[in-house]
Amino acid sequence: MAEFDPKDARIAELEAQVAARDAVIVELMAKVEALTARVAELEARLRQKSSNSTKPPSSDVPGTPRPPKKPTGRRPGGQPGHKKHERGLLPPEEVQHFVEWVPKECRGCGSRLAGRDCEPRRHQVVEVPPLSAIVTEYRSHALECGACGTVTRQPVPAAPPLVAEFDPKDARIAELEAQVAARDAVIVELMAKVEALTARVAELEARLRQKSSNSTKPPSSDVPGTPRPPKKPTGRRPGGQPGHKKHERGLLPPEEVQHFVEWVPKECRGCGSRLAGRDCEPRRHQVVEVPPLSAIVTEYRSHALECGACGTVTRQPVPAHASSAFGDRLSALASLLVGKYRLSKRLVKDALSDMLGVEVSVGSVSNLEGEMTDALAPATAEALAYVQAADKAHADETGWVEGRKEGRGHRAWLWVAATALVVVFQIARSRGGKVAKALLGEDFLGILTTDRWAGYDWYDKGLRQLCWSHITRDFQGFIDRGGEGCRIGERLMRERHRFFKWWHRVRDGTLAREDFEQRMKKVRRTVGRLLREAEVRAEKKYPLHEPRLEGMSRSAQGGAHGECGAVEEASGGVAHQWAERGGVLPWEGVHAQPAVPVVESTGEGGAWRRGGGGAAGEAGFVPSPRRSRTGCRTRRH
Repeated sequence: MAEFDPKDARIAELEAQVAARDAVIVELMAKVEALTARVAELEARLRQKSSNSTKPPSSDVPGTPRPPKKPTGRRPGGQPGHKKHERGLLPPEEVQHFVEWVPKECRGCGSRLAGRDCEPRRHQVVEVPPLSAIVTEYRSHALECGACGTVTRQPVPAAPPLVAEFDPKDARIAELEAQVAARDAVIVELMAKVEALTARVAELEARLRQKSSNSTKPPSSDVPGTPRPPKKPTGRRPGGQPGHKKHERGLLPPEEVQHFVEWVPKECRGCGSRLAGRDCEPRRHQVVEVPPLSAIVTEYRSHALECGACGTVTRQPVPAHASSAFGDRLSALASLLVGKYRLSKRLVKDALSDMLGVEVSVGSVSNLEGEMTDALAPATAEALAYVQAADKAHADETGWVEGRKEGRGHRAWLWVAATALVVVFQIARSRGGKVAKALLGEDFLGILTTDRWAGYDWYDKGLRQLCWSHITRDFQGFIDRGGEGCRIGERLMRERHRFFKWWHRVRDGTLAREDFEQRMKKVRRTVGRLLREAEVRAEKKYPLHEPRLEGMSRSAQGGAHGECGAVEEASGGVAHQWAERGGVLPWEGVHAQPAVPVVESTGEGGAWRRGGGGAAGEAGFVPSPRRSRTGCRTRRH
């Protein structure tokens, strides 16, 4: 029997280790290959937009650059020698009013003029009639039958040991140990790659799951059809609940009714006898209608007369108020459509043609924006002064496109400062703090609600409230990404719900403010502990699956107005998405009074129209990359 050599056992052991490590390496290489492919797939999905995939343009994130057009070397606008397009005059039979503008004295010597210009210069102004509803009231009478007593009411129509002596086995052992060490190094490297790729996949998948409810992305960046977070079931049926206050349309007073229709029954519904008499309190039913829409054309005829004394021909100029081809109401209507109702200039052109039969060019729509800007400049200054003097304000900013640069939209920022009554917009090329200072004023002393953007760090932390809408989305983001971060996020969200439940009771008068402040001490401690735990876990690289958790935790612990600071102004903390939602304020505890004018003004880039009458008060803002002007909007809540 051969003598047992321990070196043979060592060789066998090392060979087994090498084989095992080879298997691990193969497995890890397969993982690296799969993860690399997954990263490439996710990165490709993140690069998808409407110009390189089948996604619709509406799914593009706002501000997505469009493919640049090939430069033609020509200037914008009409090219030399192009066919002229101008508005033609309507025939006299389609004109409703004629204004004869006859000069009274000679522009040369001042003598009195007399005579008649057989071919006066014609200028037409198109206007819409005053827009007001026409109310018709149907009065349903009830009469009692004299024959049978029946009351009839007329119805509304429906990482090698040392060798002492040479031994081939020792060499083999050394070789195998070197192979094991080399494979260990490969395994370590592959494991590091697997870890990095796994983290990258988690990050990319998290980015793909981002939406407006769990990140700082605006709602407009959500892909169409993105489901909203489900509401907690209440057990109640949809619609009005038993005992709720009834809401119905009230009747207008008789003096606001244009037509009355007396609907009197002629025969008894019981026996069919002829009815006579009068119902002193008929049942009233009103129908609201708009008058037939058609443009009103006024033609100004500018006459020219020759002076009998000096022979000078004098033409009477058209008055300044009639220099435009469009009236005030028509301009205000176009501003309303292009601003408040967000119609493009081309759609506004089509709408005026379809509704009123008025043919206008896209350039005319753009030109009238400048007129409205100038007309509303005083209201803009007044709105800005109001916001800068307010005791509470909310500020935010979002990406914007202003003009063109190298064939692409030029990046800018839309800033907003909102109070309960007045909102001011400003378009700027910068997202820095200087713009916020200019918008709010360096002397602003009110409570300022913002997100954690560094552009507001110049403001006193004691007067700054962090926006609870952003905080809530951060907490929801931790939950959606799973792992340990999900547990922390759910506990943070519970504290958030508790906080707002108590605050709403304070607002409603069912919880004293002193009791609320005592309860909030425990909430602050709990939230602070959870955020510190999140920060520690992020530093130790626990699987939180949330890259922003550490930074957010540090931010929340940085000052008195962190996530649980400034409970005094918590009611306004969630009202922070005005610019993202196009003018809808989701106030928490701050409600504008009804029938109070709200003036929304814009900084450079606003374009408006001059308006008159009732429609002018409803004119809307439309950004224009062609101009650098200001404007404001007045509307009622």
